[in-house]
Amino acid sequence: MPKLARLGAALAASSLCLLALPGCASRPEPPAPAAPAARIEAGTPRLLDQRSLLVPLVLVVSNPGDRELKLESAELRLEVEGEKEPLGLSLGPAALAAPVPARGEARLPAEFALDLRGFDEAVVGPGGPARAGWELRARIGARREGLPAELEAEAEGSFPLVREPRLRISSVGIGRDILVVTDLEIALEIENPNDFPLAFSALDYEFQGEGRYWAEGSRAEELLIPARASRSVVLEGSMNFANMDRRLFDLVATLKVVRYRLKGGARIATGLEALPAFELAFDQSGSCEVKR
Repeated sequence: MPKLARLGAALAASSLCLLALPGCASRPEPPAPAAPAARIEAGTPRLLDQRSLLVPLVLVVSNPGDRELKLESAELRLEVEGEKEPLGLSLGPAALAAPVPARGEARLPAEFALDLRGFDEAVVGPGGPARAGWELRARIGARREGLPAELEAEAEGSFPLVREPRLRISSVGIGRDILVVTDLEIALEIENPNDFPLAFSALDYEFQGEGRYWAEGSRAEELLIPARASRSVVLEGSMNFANMDRRLFDLVATLKVVRYRLKGGARIATGLEALPAFELAFDQSGSCEVKR
């Protein structure tokens, strides 16, 4: 066999031997541990009353790796349509104390409380939208095997807006006069600025004229006011002049315009799941004509 052929055969045999030896080939790098992740499970916003809203949520942190994940910080930021400034919330050490177990998850509950009275008038005013939208962002700082990790999550939704009805007295009517007692008929206009009907199931009131007590009463019959509409109702009362000065009697008797104050309370049903009913306290002042 020629010398060159013998050298080639030897090299081929050597290569086969090297391939057969275990550990001679380079091993692949072990896969990197799966990255942790976060998400937001937003609950249904709940109106505590017509002015206060609660936005509940759960921040869920998943750890698919083989080592536990230590939580170091959790910052949440809520932007609401109509709210002038975003709201911030930080979860404290107690909420972050327990690490997220390997191949497990942690559920961190939180909630935002909103006072709707501070909202932009364009949103909560009588001509505003039926609902307000919100956006929630979360940023979580964590550490696994000494290495830092930063997680982010987002969620969005909306909630219904409930606006208080507006009350106005259009006139005060004088009914029967019996000696020093006069029956009053107070014409009350109620405007519903909402996109859903309101039902007044109870109405208690006190009426004052020219800074003095005139009458009081209650109305138990339900009054339904359609969406974006107004209804009028007559409140009845009796005015006793026995303990009032002559000037007030003359004012009523001559059918002049009087300055009034109407205060009281009512229970109002909305039909909404977020706020089925609420109590409305009112204290309205103005002027109206006295009619016979």
